[in-house]
Amino acid sequence: MASFVRTATDADLTVLARIEDAAASDRAAQGGFFLVVAEDEDTAPVGFVRVLEEEEGVAHVEQLSVLPGHAGRGHGRALVDAALDEATARGLRLRIPTDLPIGMAMGAETFEELVSDELDRLPDDMVEGLENLVFVVEDRPEDGSLDLLGLYDGLAITERGNYGMGELPDRIIVYREPHLAQCDDEQELRDEVHTTLVHEIAHYYGLDDAQLHELGWA
Repeated sequence: MASFVRTATDADLTVLARIEDAAASDRAAQGGFFLVVAEDEDTAPVGFVRVLEEEEGVAHVEQLSVLPGHAGRGHGRALVDAALDEATARGLRLRIPTDLPIGMAMGAETFEELVSDELDRLPDDMVEGLENLVFVVEDRPEDGSLDLLGLYDGLAITERGNYGMGELPDRIIVYREPHLAQCDDEQELRDEVHTTLVHEIAHYYGLDDAQLHELGWA
């Protein structure tokens, strides 16, 4: 039988949806599971992940989709995390596709290791003056937004009066999900984390952008 292939048009969308539904039903018979994600407990799903078992004890992510209007909000990463948990609960080892955007593919532990690695790469003269300061990784700011990449929670040394023993340490917070949402690959992520660290350390020293450049830190 002959095959004629052409570019799909808007008129084909309904048929394409029916084909996908039929294919999904067929895949469901192969074993595995579907998970959906919503932005509220009582709202409709905005994305899903489909996991298939490929051999005994092993499964893989067959499909992961999020509605375009809801992309960049951490839903893909949430689906991957939930799929990993569900696969583990079922006694399965889940293979994650290597071509997923880094925001979906990188977990919290790996991100923390990346931040630690970027800290080690900072110039010695930048970090040697840091005292009573801790670096913290958190998922998101308190307001849940994805706009803020980092925060200096403390008082710049240029503004301190009597500051001595017993003071709680200042904090530099690096927010994981906003970084992942804004970066497409690991190198871009490393560059962005580096920029965040330098920017927040500048707040600790009370430096502005011009002074950062004079010091060669930016």
